[in-house]
Amino acid sequence: MLRKIWRNNMNSIVRKIIVVLVLSLVLSFSAGSAFAGKNRQNIVDTAVSAGQFNTLVAALEATGLDDVLRDESTKFTVFAPTDAAFAALGEDTINALLADPDTLADILLYHVEAGTGFKSGRLLSKEFLQMANGVNTKITVEDGSISINESQVVLDNILTTNGIIHVIDAVILPPENVLDTAKNAGIFNTLVAALEVTGLDAVVADEDTFFTVFAPTDAAFEALGEDTINALIADPDALANILLYHVKVDQFFDETKLSNRRATKMANGDPIFITQTDSGLMINDSNIVISNLVTRNGLIHVIDAVLIPPAN
Repeated sequence: MLRKIWRNNMNSIVRKIIVVLVLSLVLSFSAGSAFAGKNRQNIVDTAVSAGQFNTLVAALEATGLDDVLRDESTKFTVFAPTDAAFAALGEDTINALLADPDTLADILLYHVEAGTGFKSGRLLSKEFLQMANGVNTKITVEDGSISINESQVVLDNILTTNGIIHVIDAVILPPENVLDTAKNAGIFNTLVAALEVTGLDAVVADEDTFFTVFAPTDAAFEALGEDTINALIADPDALANILLYHVKVDQFFDETKLSNRRATKMANGDPIFITQTDSGLMINDSNIVISNLVTRNGLIHVIDAVLIPPAN
């Protein structure tokens, strides 16, 4: 009797497993069926045929980028937001973008890598990817899932005649420049004020130049003491020298690149010294507390102490 009960239970479990496997296969087929077929098309025609990228296609047509992504002489990697991803922006935002082709084109180009065609396997080994608008995206991998900035790849490696499409669940919006990122963060008020006093705010807002900035928080500046801060504000040349000691120009120094160096020269001509500790990277006597913040024209590393240039 016990053996019969056991056999009946096992048969029930097996049937359930089979049902789950069949459903999984059906769902997988449904997800990829829009892209199935022996005859591949270019990126735009693939998106049109799929039926779930109507807003993306309309946006490409509004900016003239549909012709660009039909070009068979170039390989593209396209991170394609679904209609649901665009709908999450709201109808007013979508209509405003359709009425502003330049801004819309910038956003669309931020979803495109031109010249390579990256399958997901190659993306796994990358931390950043420069997009067609010249701005970097940050790539993160968690439990095998790839995210581009805050958007997750939900279907990858759709092959077309001129590149690869990865389907994403949210529209990727280009970040602001270094200055505006600092202003909006809310923790760099003293740094922003110091940049404005020295005229360096216009420098780090320049989107034609790339910066790596070690940004002290308001708490880091407060640790200098009010008298020191007031003295620096009254001496713009000395203040500018300190601020430039926090900046590298035209070089992309992410956390990985920093960890492979012992020192590097900053914009004021003086070197900083890099130390790897159990808790992370130190720049001189300052800890990097948040690394690799992507901006439109560079990277920000948040630090917990102001860097003071060495005495001459």
